[in-house]
Amino acid sequence: MSNQWFLDFEAYRADSKIIIKELCILKDGTCYNYHIVGSKSLPIDNFQTYQFQYNLHRLEWGFGDYKFNDVIEDIALKLKSDTVYIKGNEKFKYMCDVLPSVNFVELENIPSFKHLNNCLHERCEVRHGNHCARRKAYELQNYMLRENKN
Repeated sequence: MSNQWFLDFEAYRADSKIIIKELCILKDGTCYNYHIVGSKSLPIDNFQTYQFQYNLHRLEWGFGDYKFNDVIEDIALKLKSDTVYIKGNEKFKYMCDVLPSVNFVELENIPSFKHLNNCLHERCEVRHGNHCARRKAYELQNYMLRENKN
């Protein structure tokens, strides 16, 4: 699995747009986890929408260490044209649009993340629960390694 990556992200939705707040890529135990600052040009105006999404993944809109474009540039350099596994059709389509040179593979017919609980210890330093992109990337890798052994 040396040229195979695993990717997951947590995002807000605003005006039918996806705004990534946490993105993680993982390969052979090498993990890059990015927390992205919410765009000031695209604020979430509806407090109930914001509160619901915040309660889901516990990442405040203004929290983060990186700007989205900087993260995408860095990830493009790391992934090149490698194979990247991702769970979920919406995430798959979004990432294909953002990084068209990467070979994304949508993982189908695998259990929901609420049933994948082998990597709870891999949550990021934010400690925002099971809706953690880092944990989910590790869960995908773990699942694929187990499936390839069978």
